[in-house]
Amino acid sequence: MSGEYPVVAAIDFGTHGSGFAWTVVSEDDREASQRRILFQDRWPGSEGLVYPKNLSALLLGQDGKTLAWGFDARREWRELGINGERDGHEYISAFKMALTPERYGGAAVPGLGTVNADSPRRARPLIVAYLREIHRFALGEIMKSGYQPEHVRWCLTVPAIWDDEQQDFMRKAAAEAGLPEDGDQLLLAIEPEAAALHCQVHLAGVVGAERKRLGVTAGSRFVVVDCGGGTVDITAHRADAGPDGTVRLREITTPRGGRLGSEYINRSFVTEVLTERLGAPTIALVRERAEHLLFDLVDQWEAWKVAAQVDIDPASGAPRFKRRANFSLPSELYDMLDDETKRRLAEYPGGAPHRIVVDAAEVARLFDEVIDEILRLVDKQLERVRLADGPAPGVEQLLLVGGMARSDYLRHRLALHLSDRAEVISPVDAAVAVLFGAVHFAYDPSVIRARKARYTYGCETYMPFEKDVDPDDKRVDTVKGLRCKGRFSVFVTRNEEVEVDRVVCHTFCPVTPDQSSIAFALYRTRDQAPRYVDDPHCKRIGEVEIDISGSLRLPFEERSVLLRMRFGDTHVKVEAVDPATQRTMAKTVRFDSAY
Repeated sequence: MSGEYPVVAAIDFGTHGSGFAWTVVSEDDREASQRRILFQDRWPGSEGLVYPKNLSALLLGQDGKTLAWGFDARREWRELGINGERDGHEYISAFKMALTPERYGGAAVPGLGTVNADSPRRARPLIVAYLREIHRFALGEIMKSGYQPEHVRWCLTVPAIWDDEQQDFMRKAAAEAGLPEDGDQLLLAIEPEAAALHCQVHLAGVVGAERKRLGVTAGSRFVVVDCGGGTVDITAHRADAGPDGTVRLREITTPRGGRLGSEYINRSFVTEVLTERLGAPTIALVRERAEHLLFDLVDQWEAWKVAAQVDIDPASGAPRFKRRANFSLPSELYDMLDDETKRRLAEYPGGAPHRIVVDAAEVARLFDEVIDEILRLVDKQLERVRLADGPAPGVEQLLLVGGMARSDYLRHRLALHLSDRAEVISPVDAAVAVLFGAVHFAYDPSVIRARKARYTYGCETYMPFEKDVDPDDKRVDTVKGLRCKGRFSVFVTRNEEVEVDRVVCHTFCPVTPDQSSIAFALYRTRDQAPRYVDDPHCKRIGEVEIDISGSLRLPFEERSVLLRMRFGDTHVKVEAVDPATQRTMAKTVRFDSAY
């Protein structure tokens, strides 16, 4: 349980939208199913929309400071445009993915607004600014019930395929935004892993014609596909019985993911449909002079997209959209069109000069550009699960969560593609699965039992020199004989299953008799068995140094240092201990980065 914190809260920071939720810690709700999770579903500026996420958007003033955030930022930006008062202001959205463009195969999805976050350096201050606003808002709601900031343990969600650096950055950004710095009061939750926790507690599905409760029981395994606004993350878990009889989750394979969220469907609507209908010059003019009109069209598309119904083609069994999409042009935009464009709009089946019509086949094509890649990603992960854990005892279970999981078209395409290979299940509250699961994780982090190591971790050390194996330029003559410098001492190997809070301890000795301290350079690599720390794929990730002057009184051969690495959490902890004096130097590894 959360120990001394009477409240646990989570912030799910997403590409398109972000939300928060919290619960009170009580002896009466040790059972996760009994917890009452409170969350926000009405936001300033949302104009009556009821949804558990606010927009991940900011309005910045001439000095770069935040003037508004979320729906409120977009509303004020729209009004500034209508009134011709935008000079010196910036509206920016969809900036989360700019933190790691290389992790998603290229540049992040561009959001609407004057600028796009196109680099980690540009994304950093925006992420800090947004976290500051949503934390302040969430804390204000919690404090209405009489709690103080020190009473709250927080949990911040991160994508499954984010690296150590990005996770470390989020900790630093959260602290800069006003969240706690202490590692026990601020946890990180892997997004699909959090969704799995929520599904374990609340999952309900329909199997055939019979509705039944589906839980994650000991021994079962499942794949989680988290389809959000900008990313899709896929993890695989096996459920084990913990020592107290409760179910704990064990990661089967390392995560996979990509830039395949619903924002990319929206982008295609603008760059393909609207650009083809209205012409590139008109779109450029609208972006420059009246971008709020583009907002209006994208809002119409988003509302249609979420509610779009499908039926099944009787011949192929494939889903298809029931009807075409119709969007009314704002009068101000209609007045910007030339006669040729109006004529072209009217020539589409069901079209008119003041209306954009997108037939069902074209809508499907926009969806398929993203969904085809999702299916390929799912296939790869299912194969990795089979190789790592053997064939499923029955039909594989695939849990579909995230905002895009609301799409009937996605669910049916996934089910058809997997056919008898996997059963696709989506909880009724798929959009909040990550958020609610993060609350459960903050309440009891021990529900995650083991993860797969993403890298081989270790430190630089001296080892006995091996003639005809080690190069001469690494040979060092010491009082203990010939040694090879720069060797990689492995603590845990990539893809090795690591129990949460597992501690690996190695003993090291000083090299010279007068050595009063030992500095351990820490490294990681994707290689399974690295020999040297300067091998091509090795990366230095930090250093820990310990004073051993207190052990100089001992005979040289009796001096040693214990180096402990703690794994299985969302960050690596390192501790160096001098057994002679019990002097200890502990630290959480801080990763070098470009942020």
